[in-house]
Amino acid sequence: MAVIFYFLGPEKILEEFSSIDYSYLILSIILLLLMYFGMVARMLLIFSKLGISVSFLQVFKIHLMGMLLADFTPARTGYLTTIYAFSKKLDIPMEKATVAVLGPQIYDFMLKVIVGTIGVFFLMKTYLGFGDGWILFAGSFVMSCMIAIMLLLLFSKKFLLLFSRFKSFPIMGKVLMLFEGAQKNSNVIINQFPKLFLLLMFNWITKALSWYFIAKSLSISLDVGFPEVFVYFFLQPILTLLEFMPTPTLAGLGVSEGGGVLLFSILGVGAVKAASFVFLARIKTILVNLPSLPIAISLFSKRGTT
Repeated sequence: MAVIFYFLGPEKILEEFSSIDYSYLILSIILLLLMYFGMVARMLLIFSKLGISVSFLQVFKIHLMGMLLADFTPARTGYLTTIYAFSKKLDIPMEKATVAVLGPQIYDFMLKVIVGTIGVFFLMKTYLGFGDGWILFAGSFVMSCMIAIMLLLLFSKKFLLLFSRFKSFPIMGKVLMLFEGAQKNSNVIINQFPKLFLLLMFNWITKALSWYFIAKSLSISLDVGFPEVFVYFFLQPILTLLEFMPTPTLAGLGVSEGGGVLLFSILGVGAVKAASFVFLARIKTILVNLPSLPIAISLFSKRGTT
C-alpha cells in the first residue's frame, strides 16, 4: 500500500475520489447489502433445518460483525467469530452454529477457487505469458487446502480420530468435541445443496454487480471484446485468491490492492483509477460493516452484553 501511495501520490487518488458519481456508489452499496441478505438467508436456512428459530435481524447483525472482523484478520478468519457470537448472544449450540457458518462457506470457497482459477488462466492466455501468473495460484492452493480441511472437519470421523490423543488438552479437547457435534448435523449441508447453490449464485451476481458499479462511479470502462460487466464476475474471485495468499497481511490488505492495480492495468486501466477502485471497494465495505463495531466490542468484553 505504501508503494502504491508513494508512486501514485495520495493527492491523485483523492482527486479521483472527489469526482465520484454517488448514484453509482449507492447502487454498489445496495447490491453489497443484497449480497449480505443472501449470506444471512443461507444461514437461516440451515438453522431452520436444525430446528433453531432466530430472526433475520439477529443473524444479520452478527453477520455484519463477522464481516467487519474479517476485514482486519489474516485470511479473513475473523468471520469465524460469528460461531462464537451465535452461541454467546443467541444461545445457539456451537456445533450447530459451526454447520450454519462453515457449511455454506465451503460452497462459496469452491466457487471462488474454480472461477478465480479460470480467470487467471484467461489472463495468462490473453494478456500474460503462462509463466507470469503463477503467484496467483498460491492463493488458489491455500483456499483449496482450507476447503479440504473444512470438509474433513465436518464430514470425516476418521480425520477427527487422528487428533483423539489431544482430547485431554483443554482447548483442543473442546475443539474436537465441537466438530464431533457438528458432524452429527452436517448432512443438512448436502441435503440443502440446491437452495444453497441458488443463494450462492445470487451472492456471486450481486457482488460482481456491486464492483461493477464501483468502477462506474469512478468512470472506469473496460474494452475487453465482450460486455465489461462480466469481467467483475471473475475479478473478485481472483482478488480473493490474493487475499488468501500465505503472506503476513490483514485480509490481504495491500496484496489485494496491489493485485487489483496490476489486474486493471493489464486490462488497460490507468494505475491511478485502478488504485482508486481497490481503495474505494475496501473503504466502502468497511464503512458498511462499521455499525457492528459495538457488537464486536461487547462480544469480547468481560460482561459480553448484547
